Amino acid sequence: MTQEQIEQRLCEEIATILKKDAASLDKAASLRSNGLNSMTFIELLLAVERAWGLKLYEQNLPVSDTRTIRALAARIRTELSRG
Repeated sequence: MTQEQIEQRLCEEIATILKKDAASLDKAASLRSNGLNSMTFIELLLAVERAWGLKLYEQNLPVSDTRTIRALAARIRTELSRG
């Protein structure tokens, strides 16, 4: 799965959670500026688990890995490549 595909899926998941249009999300902007708060971030982590089977909430994620959609997609891609 490419970085772009993961980013797109994350945008779709965030859009569903926030009831927004996925095209309105900025992949380079902070998750907070895209409308996520602590509760909706947890919903996003659960969506990541459903979509890719990754339990990121059980990991000690650095803030830099969850700052933007792009950063989170990169972390997901790294985790998927570990297999």
